[in-house]
Amino acid sequence: MKRSLQLIAILSLIIVSSAYGQVDTTDRGEPPIDGYIGLVKKDKRAPMPLAELKPENISYSKRVWQNIDGRLRINRGITSPSNNLMGILLKHIKNGSITAYDPTPNVEKEDPNGDAFKTCLSSGEAVLRLTGKDSVLVEIFDENGEVTDQDWVNPEFDPTSVFLFRIKEDWIFDEQRSVFEPRIIGIAPLIFPKIDRGIGISMSMDLGEGIDDTKDPFVSNDSVASSSEYDAFSMDPQPAFWLYFPEIRNVLVNEFMPNDYNDAEGISYDDFFIGRHFDSYIVKVSNSRDLRIKDYKRTKTEQLLESERLKRELMNYQNDLYRN
Repeated sequence: MKRSLQLIAILSLIIVSSAYGQVDTTDRGEPPIDGYIGLVKKDKRAPMPLAELKPENISYSKRVWQNIDGRLRINRGITSPSNNLMGILLKHIKNGSITAYDPTPNVEKEDPNGDAFKTCLSSGEAVLRLTGKDSVLVEIFDENGEVTDQDWVNPEFDPTSVFLFRIKEDWIFDEQRSVFEPRIIGIAPLIFPKIDRGIGISMSMDLGEGIDDTKDPFVSNDSVASSSEYDAFSMDPQPAFWLYFPEIRNVLVNEFMPNDYNDAEGISYDDFFIGRHFDSYIVKVSNSRDLRIKDYKRTKTEQLLESERLKRELMNYQNDLYRN
């Protein structure tokens, strides 16, 4: 009897230690998981479907282009070293789950602004658009030295150095639902053309690496002499490529932004865009002359004020709808 009680006690200790002890994976050749949150497997999510739009119900539509600056506090999550937006997009471009589109204007393809998603880019071409240098296709080996996969690699590229993104969207009033809302169509990472002071504009691109994080992007510095090889704010940033937003939502919904207040609760990048959890400034609104703000407002201050005026116009249209 005493021997049976001892055996039961030993078994109970084993069960308790198994239930409360940390999972040991070292004997199976797997690395340990860093933290308890990583032990919880999240199901792959699908993006929340948006309400269907019917042409006969749309009484107002305005196309708007806006820039999102990752240096602003509210937008800092998109440049986080742990899970930044550029790194996510590039990873999925490389594995073929999303498609990059050529931003070069092409009138023959009915794409005068280069943002109509007409010409697909390969993953290597997309990397080249970002860095100005050809990416290298390297082979991936397993533990037996056999080739298992291939990947495009450019070790000089730092995704966190891309801090500007442009979104193209339509602001639409749906009479049937009585809703005035923006629908994002595309998103593009912005890069700065590299300037050679002695020769002119180089064909290669630079990501703006080394730019002072405290510099105000809306303050003109034309009068400030610069000894650096290039001045990132003397030229406008250009899209490296365009991505079709409805397509990349399937990726963004399963990628989460860091939360400064709670590591266990973060919003997905899809929530970030759909829920408008960002600050941005308008660079263009559709018009009969196809003018950008910079085409009729010369200084950075004037451009920023015009951006705010256009935002107010959109908001006033919405307010007038509900007031009437």
